[in-house]
Amino acid sequence: MIRKIIYLILVCLAAAPVLCEPVTEITVLLGEEKEAPRQTPSVSSRAHSSDGKEKIGDYGVIITDFATIRKTPSEKAVSRGVVPANETVIIQAQKAGYTGVLLEDGTTGWILDAAVRRVPIEVFAKRTYLPSKIMGYDSGKIPFSEIITHSMAFSKTPYVFGGTSINAGMDCSAFVREIFKRMGITLPRTAREQANVGTDVPKDIEHMVVGDRLYFRYKNSYIDHTGIYVGNGYYIHCNASKHGVSCDELFVPRTFSKLVSVKRF
Repeated sequence: MIRKIIYLILVCLAAAPVLCEPVTEITVLLGEEKEAPRQTPSVSSRAHSSDGKEKIGDYGVIITDFATIRKTPSEKAVSRGVVPANETVIIQAQKAGYTGVLLEDGTTGWILDAAVRRVPIEVFAKRTYLPSKIMGYDSGKIPFSEIITHSMAFSKTPYVFGGTSINAGMDCSAFVREIFKRMGITLPRTAREQANVGTDVPKDIEHMVVGDRLYFRYKNSYIDHTGIYVGNGYYIHCNASKHGVSCDELFVPRTFSKLVSVKRF
């Protein structure tokens, strides 16, 4: 018998007045037990059935006393918390000895393979997407994440060179700094300074993950623009050409040719 679990992901807007509105509603359907697959599809290769269901992973159970969730599949990666024994998870990927699991904010966290036992049950979802106020954000193309959650608060913030105010306006580096501040991470003020913080990441879609910081050189001999990778080839930034915060394709020639650095905490 199919069991249904409803996840209502809420976005709390920090602008006054404070609002809280749903971005997406996910109905998770657990299928019947079957032979375990050899490999779990990655997040970017989700399967769709004829009735509109989207496979989002496989069922799993934590089998150690606790499991540390990492931001990336590495023991040196930032910890995003722990999962206790016998907790159930949705497995989405496997990479470098780590298992990727779906987190509540829509992103993927990474747990050591030895801490998770896969249950041969596929997990499907039906999603109801609600309108977003961020320019260029298409919930059918760009995965929901903690970055998108925080960015909703800046949907009406205008671009102002040198600005740092959510109401009066801010520039690209102030936007990036504020998003990471809301996640407990401190960054310097300017894009040039920020580009010196973190670990270098190869400039290709196979290595980049949601939350990587992007640094560009457009009009000057030094880094003069920054944004945040949000998955599936898109990034979010506060930019002058669109007068505010928007999501845009990263791997188009004009944009990608200006990308000089990708950084990760």
